[in-house]
Amino acid sequence: MTKSVPVRRLATVAVTLCFGTQLFAAEATAAPETPMIAWAETMLDANTADPPNVIGAPDDKGTGISDFHYVWVRDFRTPTSYSNISGILGISNDDLAAADVIAFEQNGPQPASGGGWESSVWFFNDQKMSYAETFDEISAQGTIAANRRAVFRTGTISRDDYGKLFATDAKSGVMSWVLIDVPDDIDVHSPNFSIWVSGTGASPVGRGEGSPDAEAIGILVH
Repeated sequence: MTKSVPVRRLATVAVTLCFGTQLFAAEATAAPETPMIAWAETMLDANTADPPNVIGAPDDKGTGISDFHYVWVRDFRTPTSYSNISGILGISNDDLAAADVIAFEQNGPQPASGGGWESSVWFFNDQKMSYAETFDEISAQGTIAANRRAVFRTGTISRDDYGKLFATDAKSGVMSWVLIDVPDDIDVHSPNFSIWVSGTGASPVGRGEGSPDAEAIGILVH
């Protein structure tokens, strides 16, 4: 996917006042663009207890996924603006601008050992190209060491900050987030784009719990 990064440019606004022969010109700086997220609107398939809980904006309702439990979502059509999301997540605007996908999970009293999301398997598809990679909760990154094409970043916020960000009365514990920079040859803005995600379960290779309570999945609209 070709990234489109918000442009903060100087816009010249010419204001002409006709009082006799007097002219007036002024310059104004365009306001920075507000980050926008389009949340998944359609559940294509699922094997989990409460599939509808992962659809739409975060609302403190999750559904458990694990090694044989998954959700598959699409239709990221309605962007919503979030003015202070970078500050609340504790990242820079540049980090946010580099990401394509954002997802939240309920994480009880504390995050996974890597500081955020639990181990999970992600599959991205725009019906022209596809890509899959496992995210490791301990190392807090993907597991493909050579020729890695996706970039993962994760963290955790308090339920109070989560409540402020999404205007909901959060009653769960901490909320973990993951940002994913999807390979550039996959168009996350295509109407055919979809995301499939499962947990890894208690992996025999030692990847922690691997049973996220998935809460919401969206794409960043730059």
